[in-house]
Amino acid sequence: MLSNLQHQANSPLEDPEDNVDLLIWQQCESGPSKEIFVQRVNDLVFNYTSNLHQITLADALCLLQSEFSEHTADFSKIVQYQCLMLEKCR
Repeated sequence: MLSNLQHQANSPLEDPEDNVDLLIWQQCESGPSKEIFVQRVNDLVFNYTSNLHQITLADALCLLQSEFSEHTADFSKIVQYQCLMLEKCR
């Protein structure tokens, strides 16, 4: 499993659309509090229906936030990025 993860982490993305949109990423702000993180996760889960992977992402980020709360601002920024990407697709 670790070998596969290492391979995936170091391989180029197969689909160019999977690259991070740097213009959108730069619009995102870190949310330093857990309250902001929770609000953004709620927005991700309940305000968008175009991509079912958003539920998996929200679940994973909630788990990571509970284990590594010192990175809450970073996780919050990731959630905001995904919301903006989904908004772009509307």
